[in-house]
Amino acid sequence: MEFGHILMFIMTVLISSTGHVFIQTGGSVKLDIKNKTLLHFNRLVWMNDKAENIVRFVNESGGIKYYIYKDSVDVNNKTLSLTLKNVQKTDSGLYTAKTIREKTTSVAEHNVSVIDPVDFPVLKWNFTMISVDACIVNVSCSGHDHTISNSYHSNNCTPEEVTSFGIQTLALYCIENVVVCNYSNPVSWKNDTIEIHQLCPPHELVYSQIKYYKIWEQAQTENRPSTTYSTIGQHQKPSFASETDHTIYSTVCKSNSFSSALSVEETWV
Repeated sequence: MEFGHILMFIMTVLISSTGHVFIQTGGSVKLDIKNKTLLHFNRLVWMNDKAENIVRFVNESGGIKYYIYKDSVDVNNKTLSLTLKNVQKTDSGLYTAKTIREKTTSVAEHNVSVIDPVDFPVLKWNFTMISVDACIVNVSCSGHDHTISNSYHSNNCTPEEVTSFGIQTLALYCIENVVVCNYSNPVSWKNDTIEIHQLCPPHELVYSQIKYYKIWEQAQTENRPSTTYSTIGQHQKPSFASETDHTIYSTVCKSNSFSSALSVEETWV
């Protein structure tokens, strides 16, 4: 984002003006002398903070002699700048250049710090709806055991939080409804973003799925039987205690003539 490029530009200017050079691990850095034109010197020597000679330039012959870091340094025989290649953290320190004639004069001094790039920051959030088209988003931005937090209104996200710890900077801000968590140091910057409208879109519609079951009921007409059935079987006389049975029996006889009266014989048992 544009903010990140502006931030890196500001840091670059600051570093150049103070003479402190930050370089990412594995990168290269060119160390210049103060004055582009050097006069009246016999030799120029680049040294590290251990007072070890890295390279020596002889003005009269233009010869260059490497002492240490031969495979990882270059010297420009016109500008006499020193380039360190594939630097590691052990290469951090003070680098100086001196001209030698009747007296020794310091013509360059650079404090070099080799550092790793930052990791990606962690952006977390939650939100609370305050109306059908507005919400409050609570955001936290974390990097290297440091965390900053802020709250943004979905219709007006203006607050900004910035904190620095050492050479690292953690920034949390909002531009055009995009919340940005930016984590940077002098050699790198990384960020994570979230759009507020993704969390609480305006005029949000809530849909619900309704399931229903229709039960079909069919009236059942009970057909009662119109015929009565009975079972005819042999009469079983209950096995009660023997008692006198006072039952009247009648015998029906077929008459020889339809007009004859029925004779009934009554018998007492």
